[in-house]
Amino acid sequence: MSRRVEKLNLADHTLDVEVKRCDYTQFDFSEVEDFVRALAGGREYQFEAIKSTLIYLWGGIYPDITALAKKNFKKKIAIQQRFHSEENFLRHLPLPDRLSGVVHMATGTGKSYVIFAIAYLSLVMGKVKRVLVLGPSSTVIEQGLTGKFREYLYGPKGFALQEKLPAKYRGMAIQLLNENDPITDNSVIIENINSIYNKDNNSIGQTLFQNCDDVLVLSDEVHHAYSHLKYGQDCLSLEDKEGRGEDRNERLWMKFLREESRIKRHIGFTGTPYNQDEYFADVIFDYSIRDAMNEKQIKKINPIIKVESDEDTDLTLSQRFEQILITHYKNKQKYSYSEGGIPRLKPITVFINSTQSSAQKNKEDFTKALSSYLRRIDPECSNAPES
Repeated sequence: MSRRVEKLNLADHTLDVEVKRCDYTQFDFSEVEDFVRALAGGREYQFEAIKSTLIYLWGGIYPDITALAKKNFKKKIAIQQRFHSEENFLRHLPLPDRLSGVVHMATGTGKSYVIFAIAYLSLVMGKVKRVLVLGPSSTVIEQGLTGKFREYLYGPKGFALQEKLPAKYRGMAIQLLNENDPITDNSVIIENINSIYNKDNNSIGQTLFQNCDDVLVLSDEVHHAYSHLKYGQDCLSLEDKEGRGEDRNERLWMKFLREESRIKRHIGFTGTPYNQDEYFADVIFDYSIRDAMNEKQIKKINPIIKVESDEDTDLTLSQRFEQILITHYKNKQKYSYSEGGIPRLKPITVFINSTQSSAQKNKEDFTKALSSYLRRIDPECSNAPES
C-alpha cells in the first residue's frame, strides 16, 4: 500500500515526459511554438504544460502511460519507495492501456487555456478529428469552458492567435458542439457526464464515434471521476455501488473512461490530484499551489485572518469565515477592474485542506456561514435557506 500524500514532494512523484525524444516526423512542436507562447502570455508554466502534453500525446514516444510509468519508476527513488515494486506501481494507473494522464495545475492558474490549446492544436494539426471535453455535473464549469472556447475559436483574440500559426494550419472551420448537435469531424464537444449516460441516449452516445474510432477526451476537474476508484494492494478498482445523483454521475464518468476502448488518448485536469488522501499515480505535469504562490501567479494565502486585534484565537469558526467573506468582497471590488459594469477579472479565495474529508466538512460549514452572511447583508437573500 502506498504512503499518505501529505508526506510527498509532488514533483518527485510526477511522471516526466521525455520531450527531447519526440519523433519529429510525427509531431513538430516548433511549428506551433509561437502560437503557444502568445496564448500563454509569458506564463511559462502554461507553455510547458501545453508543450509537454502535446508531445506526450502525438510525439510517438510512448504507446501508453504504462511505458511512461516504467521509465519514471526506474529513475525516481521516491516512486520506488512509495510503491515498493514496479508491479504495484503499475496497478495504481487508472487507464494503463491508453495514452492517459493528469495535468495538475493549481486553482486560478489558467487551466482552461491549456485545455483549449491542446484541443485546438490537436485538431488543426490533423492529429485527431474530434475532441470531447468532459466535466462534472456543473453548468457553471461547462458554460465557462464553452465561453473560453468560443472566444478563442471565433473572437478577435482567436483570429489574432491564428496569425502565429503556419499558413497550412490557419482557417480551419472548427465547430463547437453540445449534446443537442449531431457530432461531425473537426469539432469540439463540451459537455458534462450527463451527456454520456442518460435515459434518452442522446446524440453524443449515438454519434460520437460514428465513422471515427479515435476521439481525444479531455476531462476537466477529473478528481471527481477519480474519487470513485478504490486503492488496494492488488489493483485500482471502480466502486461497486451505483450511488445516486452527483455521486452516480461521477462514478459513470470513470466507468465511461475505463470501458470505452475507442478512447485511446485521455488527459485529465485538476487542481486537487488526490483520491482517498493519495496523490494520483499518473500525474504527467505538476504546477502546485506552492509553485504558483512562489512565482506570484496567485496571491500568497495569509493564514492569519485580518482583524483589528492580533488576538483572533477567540473567534468562532463562523466569525472566521465571515472575516474571509468580507476580505473576499473587498478584493472583488478592488481587483475586478469593471469595464462597462462587467467585471474583467474574477478574484477567488482558495481554502487549503490536508484531506478530502476535512475539505468536505469545511465546505459544509462554510456554506452555512455564507448563507447566514448573505441573509444579513443582502435583502434579496433574506429568505435564503440556512444551508
